[in-house]
Amino acid sequence: MYQNDDQAAGEGTYARLGNVIEGIADFVRIRAGYKPAGAVPSKTGEWDDAGYWKPAFFLLWIDGLHPDFLHRLNLSLAAGDGVAWSPDVIATLTGETVAALWSEYAGAACCAGATQTCCR
Repeated sequence: MYQNDDQAAGEGTYARLGNVIEGIADFVRIRAGYKPAGAVPSKTGEWDDAGYWKPAFFLLWIDGLHPDFLHRLNLSLAAGDGVAWSPDVIATLTGETVAALWSEYAGAACCAGATQTCCR
């Protein structure tokens, strides 16, 4: 993953890419057992309207449904590839729209409150 994906001329810019990148970084920390103090899932608003924990828990949940998802998502963030990144990549990788996944995640009993195990 590259911090400045899609900043090259002609690639466009996804306005919330920084939130997604920070979410991926926290995904890695949480998956490795280094959950930041106070990190809890949030299911309000949009999945990428904040960085760090909010997208991290959502991406963990998706990764539980689609093994190797985060690795493939990371590959989609290649800088200088001439391809503008967008959340549509998630639909390409999972077969489900981000809106549908977010809705399902938001209604799931897991990844909520004291139950921070991400599941389907």
